[in-house]
Amino acid sequence: MSIQEHTFTDTQDLLLSEIRRLFVDSFYDYYQLIESELNRPQGEQVTSWLDKIFDHVQNDLLTNQSRIFLMRDESLTLIGLLVVKEVSKHVIYIAQLAIHPLFKRQGYGSLFMSHLRATFGPTVNYEVLTRRVNKPAVDFYARYGAQVIDDKQIVVYGYDPKDFIGFRLTHVD
Repeated sequence: MSIQEHTFTDTQDLLLSEIRRLFVDSFYDYYQLIESELNRPQGEQVTSWLDKIFDHVQNDLLTNQSRIFLMRDESLTLIGLLVVKEVSKHVIYIAQLAIHPLFKRQGYGSLFMSHLRATFGPTVNYEVLTRRVNKPAVDFYARYGAQVIDDKQIVVYGYDPKDFIGFRLTHVD
């Protein structure tokens, strides 16, 4: 098992299509079950909606606004991804955490959380937003003692508090 940071410099990087597929598959795995609860454009398929969301992630990666860490197993199978933004010296924003559906609920999300602490140190706080209807994500962050952040901070990150809930994590191990 390895977690490595990757830097993208070109839209033609073949790895972008691999992580796009993982991103879409990871979120679709749960969102297909709650499709009617998702606030998305009427008539738009969940997978095409997730593709559009990934376009923003990709833009942030290509413009160095975000950092991405990729987890692979010994056979180099892509297990998951973690995208973060350094908000300040003491705050890291977890923009995306996605695990391939075949590897969910096997501790890989926790490995990413441990990697955060190893990378950024024990004094950093982490902020994360997740859709209110994404119960697995809400439960995952609750296990780390996540404290709900003010709706105003959700707006600062560019999201609607009706759809998203924000958390602050002070300890990630």
